[in-house]
Amino acid sequence: GKAVDEASVRQRALAEQQQEAVRKLAEDRAAAMAARDAASDLSNRLVQLTGERDRLIQRQADLAAQGRRIEEDGAREGKLTHDAAEALARLQAEAATLAETIKGNEEERPRLTRTLDDAERATREGEVKLAKAVAEQARAEAELRVAEAALTNARARVERAERDKARLETERAALGDETELAAARDAARDEAARLQSQIEQQATAIESAEGIRTALVAERDTAQSALASAKADLAALVSEKNALERATSKSSENRALDRIKVKPGYERALAAALGDDLNAAVGGVIGRRWQGFTTAAPKLSGERLSDVVEAPSELALRLAMVRVVETDDGAILEIGERLVTRDGKLRRWDGFAAEDDGAAAAEQLERANRLEALLEAIPAAEAKASEQGAALDALAERIIAAQDEARRVSSAQAATEGALRQALRDADRAEDALTRAQQAALALAE
Repeated sequence: GKAVDEASVRQRALAEQQQEAVRKLAEDRAAAMAARDAASDLSNRLVQLTGERDRLIQRQADLAAQGRRIEEDGAREGKLTHDAAEALARLQAEAATLAETIKGNEEERPRLTRTLDDAERATREGEVKLAKAVAEQARAEAELRVAEAALTNARARVERAERDKARLETERAALGDETELAAARDAARDEAARLQSQIEQQATAIESAEGIRTALVAERDTAQSALASAKADLAALVSEKNALERATSKSSENRALDRIKVKPGYERALAAALGDDLNAAVGGVIGRRWQGFTTAAPKLSGERLSDVVEAPSELALRLAMVRVVETDDGAILEIGERLVTRDGKLRRWDGFAAEDDGAAAAEQLERANRLEALLEAIPAAEAKASEQGAALDALAERIIAAQDEARRVSSAQAATEGALRQALRDADRAEDALTRAQQAALALAE
């Protein structure tokens, strides 16, 4: 039983030393985990943390060597205690033997008297032996006291081990349930994966918004060019209109020229057919004037000026008597009939002919037609310019909207990235807490 106690003492001492080493190892691992957590934000400390890891590994080796030395010391103390117990047992056996010898001597006193000298000599020898036994006993008692002191120290170490166990159990309970910690770690990892996917989607959205903005900017540049071209066209039309209005200002003499409208392309034919008569007044009682004729115009073949000219009725007969052709083929004309080409050549029924007669009137008629065409074209040009301006404004609004969308998504992406970093930190902390809980459970099991 004593050997079992001694073995138990040594085992507890070794367990204590091993527990101390495990605790130190757990602390070192916790320090390493804290360093890894810091490394997620401070990657530039990687070299320092690597050196710290090497020092921790050396410290673990030192602790293991110290544990082995403590185990060897415990083994030596156990051997000394065992030797002391054996010596004490021998002394007790010798004392019992001596008691039996003294009893026999008392019974044989008469015989021993005869051998008193021998007995005294034996007594002296026994006293010497007793002195040696007393000295041996004193030495054994001293060794026993040393063993008891070692036992007291061992019990103190056991008490410390029990306190450490209670502390570990408290720390283990404070770390939380491993299942919950694993669930928290998995939840943080899932959230990090979700946020990473969201960041990728936001990056795609930013790229799409930027692509839309770039396309809109290119479209805006094209629209600006189109608007500038439309404004330039409109300005040219307005400028030409103003110049023609100044050049074609009508006189106050009620001239036939001011009241006639000819189909475009027939200006020179009309000017050649009427000549200076275009400057005659329409109506009136004196001077050169058009008074009209009551006789209806004859039905002559071919295209007539009356077909392409809008004029007061006073000129109806004259216009009806003028045939318009592309080229004069020399055909015979009816009495009173005139033939003009569209480029301004005149031949009359009585044989009179002329070229480029009434050039000034033809130019005036052409200007009038051009002015009318401009008056019709300017509203369309204004509408086109307005439409181009509205389109440009709409493009500007769409560009601003695309920029706002890109900024909004960029801001949301920055927030998501912050949330992702937090989720990664949460996952690391949960992983560290789970590791510490597992180590604490392993330490308790050991």
